[in-house]
Amino acid sequence: MDVKVWIEQVEAALESNQGAFLQVLDKLAPPGGGEVALVRCRLRAAQGDLPGAAAAFPELAAIEEDAALHRPWALAAVDLALAGAIPNHWGLGRALSGLAERAMDRRAPADALDILERHVRAAMARGARQVALRGVDLARAVVDPPDPDAPRLSRRRRRAAEQAIDALHVQAQALPTPAPEDPSALLADLGDDPERDLDRLAATWAAHPTRADLLHAAAHSWQALDDDAAGTDLFAGAVATHPQDVELATAFGWHLVRRRDLITLDAWVTQRFLPDPDPAVQARGHWLLARARLDRGATGAARASVERLLALQPDSLPGRHLRAQVARAEGDRAGALDQLIALAGDPAAPPAISWECLELGTLLGRWAEVREAAGRLGLPVQPGEGPIDEDWGPCRVLRPWADDPPVAATRTGPVTARLEGDEHGGEVVLLRAEALDGGGEGGPLLRALERLGRG
Repeated sequence: MDVKVWIEQVEAALESNQGAFLQVLDKLAPPGGGEVALVRCRLRAAQGDLPGAAAAFPELAAIEEDAALHRPWALAAVDLALAGAIPNHWGLGRALSGLAERAMDRRAPADALDILERHVRAAMARGARQVALRGVDLARAVVDPPDPDAPRLSRRRRRAAEQAIDALHVQAQALPTPAPEDPSALLADLGDDPERDLDRLAATWAAHPTRADLLHAAAHSWQALDDDAAGTDLFAGAVATHPQDVELATAFGWHLVRRRDLITLDAWVTQRFLPDPDPAVQARGHWLLARARLDRGATGAARASVERLLALQPDSLPGRHLRAQVARAEGDRAGALDQLIALAGDPAAPPAISWECLELGTLLGRWAEVREAAGRLGLPVQPGEGPIDEDWGPCRVLRPWADDPPVAATRTGPVTARLEGDEHGGEVVLLRAEALDGGGEGGPLLRALERLGRG
């Protein structure tokens, strides 16, 4: 039977609930994925064959390139999830919110609204309160978009949508909330379910509204759900509620730095930090701008911000550290190393400064500085003027930037190793170890170096 004819027959049989004919059509189903698979899924679900419907249900990747199938896939997915035929978990929620966003990108608000409505229902069924409320907010933005050029719903559809959204909001608000926890214990116990983490963080943050670390953790959870904007909205709401809290304002700025949202950061620093009469607060704003500009490769603008910071606080350790990093980004490695060495002796200097001394000293062959930095960090140091392969010996290098297992190598220094094997061509790896996430524990490359040292 022709595919188009078969689909038409199935649609007619589903509409008239012809059970016997559905069985016949199921046996006559043509091969194929995409639309055929979705129709076969609905056909089997209508017969009460949920395992068969789940088996026929296509993966998102199979229909992703066909925008016309996004809405039917979402509707079928939620129907099956609510019936228990497929798992109803946070991965499904992430897929649904992504499809709704793509529907808005292609200016199809009706599709986006239908997908979000199902997304909220699925989230409520698994008790994900924050995600359900976020879905309601996104649906409201579809009905009343902030962009004046965005496509609009018809008046009748808009009125019906508003009523449905109001009802969903009431249901989502009624979902149970977990009890507040000790913030430090909670942060140490976050798991593999970002939706559950969000609900726990929201309850705890409500009891500790100025704890920026809770907000950073929530932003990470939203990021895992592919919704960075939700984390930004969360921070914006917090600083609006506590406008005098400088630490919270700084945390919001650092969040924008990590998101590389220089436009919003520039506006935020201009609004919150630079008008403040306290020079220390102004200096924080210049540090945030310098960091963001350096991350974007705008070294000239970054240097200008650093110099403004140091004019306000000449002895600022973060400012002097950032000036060294700007010098390195501009290609002045020797000058950057000299600045870092001057900072490394400060008792308040973070380990990141010594790691950078190790790096630059190795790149420049300044082995005395390498040994001094290694000693400050408690790394084993071989005697002699330079690294000797035979003294360091074989090792295995875990490369966190790749999914491969550890690679055989010969360690050539505290922060270098030469990879073995023809596929690597004797490449020398320089193990960088700065705290990439802005925290105090160091980044994944630091953990690799620690593992190499233990080996």
